[in-house]
Amino acid sequence: MATGSWIDERWRWELILIVGIALLLPSIWLETSVSGSDESHATFRTVLETVSLDSWWLPQLDGEPRLRKPPLMYWLLCASTDLFGASFFSMRIWGVLMGAFLALFTARLFRLTYGGDGTLAALLVLASIGIATESRRAMLDIPLALLTLAAIERGLSWWLLGGGWRLTAAAALLAGAFMVKGPPALLFSGSAVIAIAWTLRERHPSARWLHLLPAALTFLLLALPWPLSMALTSPLFLERLQEQLLNREPRWIHWQWLPSVAGGALGLIIPWSLTLPGALRRGTIRAAEGIPSPGRWLVLTCAVAIVPFFFIKTFERYLIPLVPLLCILVSAHLESLDGRRLRKHLIAAALLLALPVLGFAAFVFWFHLSGTAALLAAGAWAIVLVCARRGMLRQMVLATAGTIAIVVGFLLPAIGIGALPDNLPADIDTSQVATIGSDQPVMVSMRLRRLIPVLPRDPEALADSLPSEKIYLFASSDDRFAVLAAATGAGREARAVLEFSSFRSRKTYLRFARADAGWPEWRRAIALRDLETLRPQWTLYLVSRK
Repeated sequence: MATGSWIDERWRWELILIVGIALLLPSIWLETSVSGSDESHATFRTVLETVSLDSWWLPQLDGEPRLRKPPLMYWLLCASTDLFGASFFSMRIWGVLMGAFLALFTARLFRLTYGGDGTLAALLVLASIGIATESRRAMLDIPLALLTLAAIERGLSWWLLGGGWRLTAAAALLAGAFMVKGPPALLFSGSAVIAIAWTLRERHPSARWLHLLPAALTFLLLALPWPLSMALTSPLFLERLQEQLLNREPRWIHWQWLPSVAGGALGLIIPWSLTLPGALRRGTIRAAEGIPSPGRWLVLTCAVAIVPFFFIKTFERYLIPLVPLLCILVSAHLESLDGRRLRKHLIAAALLLALPVLGFAAFVFWFHLSGTAALLAAGAWAIVLVCARRGMLRQMVLATAGTIAIVVGFLLPAIGIGALPDNLPADIDTSQVATIGSDQPVMVSMRLRRLIPVLPRDPEALADSLPSEKIYLFASSDDRFAVLAAATGAGREARAVLEFSSFRSRKTYLRFARADAGWPEWRRAIALRDLETLRPQWTLYLVSRK
């Protein structure tokens, strides 16, 4: 069982929030912070276009309604952008705040399930790779996880303590989760409902079935107006829903994806992956007195929720809502271990953490990117190892969270993925600007704080797309011929005004070098301790009348 309170009861929730924000905040204001194509292409550009068009009820992207996802998160991002301006901080701060509240509700759910203060479970959430990275991005997964977890916590409170207002609050939170990402909210919360009803069969006497009526009405009133209005007014709505379904490639079991689903769940909670199997087993066994473990409903929730992912195409981050539940199980397991076995698990976690920490530190140090950040990360990991060897459980978890914050907040930004040069032309803010073939370089729209259109790569189509006045075009090395040919075909002059190199994230954040860079190029870069030849090359053209 959980041990006694580690921090003052009166300030526990506030301290969890403060610590969470402090750990998740570093680097979110940088264009080189952890990002990805979904954030840069979909989220940022949708918000910029929606705010510019003042079309909040129906978010827009590239001149079309953004109907693939519900709009709640876009509304929040548009609100902060409208109030504070378009910046990385104003958009990403929501992920930080929601990541901190995710840790808070994890502690509250631990307390309902096992008793104790839940502080360790909250720290484990903040000390997990998945939460540390996703909370720094303006994406939908952390908001979905928070609102779903909060709905589960309120629903479990109703089941154990009664009070119809708790179930109504759970329904409101579930409606919010549905308005963030749609059906996945019902999947994760529905799995919890099944697990709680199956394993915790005795509900509180004041938890009456009559409470379901106001809860259901609350959910319907909050969750249905937007999709109903879209179905009635937008002919593209049902078509986009069908596209989303087809993109998931539903079929009989995707055997090739089973390792990815299992590995994704384990990868999201690094460095606690090695402890998870034992925690899951402990959550299912009965105590000596024959009393079922209070964590059985957590294990069953994860098992039920993960099954549908065997039948659709999925990504690891889709499993983010399960991370808090897994951290609760890991927390209960670690707090049940004696000194020797506890040290064994903590040392294993520290050694697993060493792979990304020391690996990135060595990379950043070797290529002269930031010796200070590299040494800071290595020193923080050394503290983690010392705490692990001494069996200092909560200190070790807190040190792990701090170490991951240094890696994600300082080491990764030092690589410069997505960086744009500081010497862009002075008149670019007031001129027309476009990219060629794709939204690369990815941070152009955010740097200029407006939606930058994408023009076709085909020279003839590009020539027809050129405006009569001057325009700046960002082109990769592969698209230079298209720009010059289009300018000639349109009777214009294309002049290179700036050449620069910049890494770009390709699907996963760790693939950032040129697509054609193989081991010979990497070996030469390592020998020279210089990454310049691995960076994709870009040219900024000014196309104007002759």
